[in-house]
Amino acid sequence: MLPASILPGSPALPFVLRLNMATATYLQIGLWISLVSVAVFWVRVPTLTITAHLYLASLSAVCASSIWWRHHCQHAPFGGSYCRWREVPAGLLRVADAVLGSASLWTRAWLDGLVPGSYDSCWLRHVIVMLWASAAPSRILYWAFTMRIFFALPLHILMAFMLARRNVEVCDSATLATPAAQQHTHEMYQVLNLLRFSLLAPAAQPTLSPRNECAVVLTYLHITLGLALPAVVAARVETRLFALHQRQLSQLGLPREKGWQPRLYGSFERLLDALEWPTVVLIAWMLMGILFDVSLLASDGSVSGELPALSSHQLSL
Repeated sequence: MLPASILPGSPALPFVLRLNMATATYLQIGLWISLVSVAVFWVRVPTLTITAHLYLASLSAVCASSIWWRHHCQHAPFGGSYCRWREVPAGLLRVADAVLGSASLWTRAWLDGLVPGSYDSCWLRHVIVMLWASAAPSRILYWAFTMRIFFALPLHILMAFMLARRNVEVCDSATLATPAAQQHTHEMYQVLNLLRFSLLAPAAQPTLSPRNECAVVLTYLHITLGLALPAVVAARVETRLFALHQRQLSQLGLPREKGWQPRLYGSFERLLDALEWPTVVLIAWMLMGILFDVSLLASDGSVSGELPALSSHQLSL
């Protein structure tokens, strides 16, 4: 059970206000990391497009203004306007990322700055390059710009979908287009394909070119590590915090919060309580396959493989 002190402020306050107060420190850490990362990226990767420069400038402005905003409201009651409204710039930043496609732009610029073939000798080094190229680390950092899961998740799904449509452009970089790099990527694709629980029959799976396999692997890494895993963690933490908030209200004899958000929190809490580790492992395995198929579908606009014709027997299955 979570300690009562983890939620600051009086239980009579709205949960969203207490949640923002509780996560303000983590947000500040994320903001400073983002500012430093942008500065390093600007220095190390000068070959950026105007759109990428525009996004990095807007990201820096949002981070710097949010840091100042938090400092300005530090001594205000219950965090002041910062804790009431800070979800707004966090949401706008996510929308800007999805619209401008900044993740693919800076990723491609970073890859173009690498020496082709320098990361081909070691499979592990190639995996690390693919992980960074998938933009999963930057998406994990976005989750530090905390929003309630009900609002953050749709935006992250939009961001992932928009990024998936541009992953082939990332895979066209010289670093990922060498024969050795494509071979390593093919091996990653095969491993992920073997581990998954597939919704598509083997005969229904498209035959992909090396660049399209690369796009699917990048999308899969992004969806699993940059979207699904952080979303589950965020949902679990929020649910536990909301349950604590509701218990504190009951202990004080105050009415519990009602509405669609409390109902969703309650449903997720009951689901978590009902799950046991064997069930979690089974669900995780099935989810891996579903997300792989989602990666194939999300990359459909860029994946040019052809679906084999299915026989009547396969169709009946």
